[in-house]
Amino acid sequence: MKITPVEQKPYSVAYFLGAGASVGALPVVNEFSDGILEVIKELSSRSKIADPSTQRRFNEVTHDLTLLQTGCRKHHSVDTYARSFWLKRQDEHYNAVKWQICLFFDLRHYFFPKRRELRYDSLLSSIMDRGVRFPKNVSVVSWNYDYEIEKAYLPYTNYRALEDCYKDLSFFHKGVQRRSSRKPLPVVKVNGTAGFLDGRKMRLGLGCNAEMEQSKDANPTGLIKILNSYLMNKVSKQSTISFAWEMTKRSHKSIIAQAKQKLEEADTIVIIGYSFPTFNKEVDKELFSGLAHGRKTFVLQDMPNVLGDRKTQLERLIGTRDIEDIRTDSNVSQFHIPLEL
Repeated sequence: MKITPVEQKPYSVAYFLGAGASVGALPVVNEFSDGILEVIKELSSRSKIADPSTQRRFNEVTHDLTLLQTGCRKHHSVDTYARSFWLKRQDEHYNAVKWQICLFFDLRHYFFPKRRELRYDSLLSSIMDRGVRFPKNVSVVSWNYDYEIEKAYLPYTNYRALEDCYKDLSFFHKGVQRRSSRKPLPVVKVNGTAGFLDGRKMRLGLGCNAEMEQSKDANPTGLIKILNSYLMNKVSKQSTISFAWEMTKRSHKSIIAQAKQKLEEADTIVIIGYSFPTFNKEVDKELFSGLAHGRKTFVLQDMPNVLGDRKTQLERLIGTRDIEDIRTDSNVSQFHIPLEL
């Protein structure tokens, strides 16, 4: 009797990303307020030479960023600042914070284009095959609503706009999904992405990313385009940041199910720059409780002084039953790539 060999499942890795994964491009929690202040100062220096009509736009944008900066200074993080409005049912202010975050991200990229998170580039370059194809056994679950993954992927394509990256990437968050017909990298964004819906099309940031990739000197109108897009769309368009606590039953269950599936399918879960904040604990419990398909190996990658706390937090969250091993990696110059991959 002929025995058909059982096809062995390839070793699978899921990356679980927190704010520390994008620290090269964007400030972490305790530096967010200072980062916004930097952008406000840059705006102020340019507004002095603007004509009266443009000056009014500068003033309105500066006012909104000052609100965001003040809120971040008074709260633990920009997320808890936004959550304060959600808890009080102050939807107008809540939605305004989402748009102000988009504005801050785009202006920071415009004023400081060399501040990039190059570790994403290194990771993508390492895992992609010739022909810019991704392996089936790598996925990403991210708490971050930035678009650093998309920015890192763009140079590997002939696209100009960041949104076009979703022709190749499979991207999931509440209310918006983009599935690629190619061999994609599944990216599940628990908090959505900084951007907005323009009809049925999603725009990343304020939709000015193609212009932003050019130099400031060669493209002096780029800044005005960012300001105009923000002022024109902030009231009429829907932001695609969708915080995890916005638990509309259908959309919440869908995104959590997508994220949990990626974690369950993984043999190793690499957790990068994530602090297990208290206000995420209910969602973290949903994601990590009762992971199927056997015990997991976890890799915690972060600064050396916090790794002990991160390990304790993970053990409390999951319990030891589902943990095969917890490894730590304090070398944060590159994203960790397991040897088995």
